[in-house]
Amino acid sequence: MLRPPQEQTEAPASVAAEPHFIPPESLSWNPDGTIPAPEPAEVAAPEVPPSTAQPNGQTPLHAAGTVRSEARFGSARAFRQALEMAGLGADDFIPIENAVREVLDFRRCRADDRLFFERDGQGKLVRFEYHQNPVEFVVATRAGD
Repeated sequence: MLRPPQEQTEAPASVAAEPHFIPPESLSWNPDGTIPAPEPAEVAAPEVPPSTAQPNGQTPLHAAGTVRSEARFGSARAFRQALEMAGLGADDFIPIENAVREVLDFRRCRADDRLFFERDGQGKLVRFEYHQNPVEFVVATRAGD
């Protein structure tokens, strides 16, 4: 049996005016159901990758005015990855790898091994230390260019 088309009626004003849910405070929403455009500050990428290196407050072994920081090898699966996680870029970690390749067995790196970096006043890496334990460590320094 066919029924004649019925006219559509709008929801009562009390139902249409109130949302059926309460959005979390951290989310932005519009009553019409559209998603607002994000603010430019929210989507801006950080200029510097995050670093696991932390200043340790020790006096640098050379050149006053350098900044010494420390990081752990941690969960890195490779020596290069540990350097990247510590905040070094390719212009820093490639010379370090080349300098220590002959004296450091990368297969013996462990999570509790410590990495020390010293940068001069212009931010240029001048010294690197890799400590496998308190007695064994490798040091690489940048020659004056």
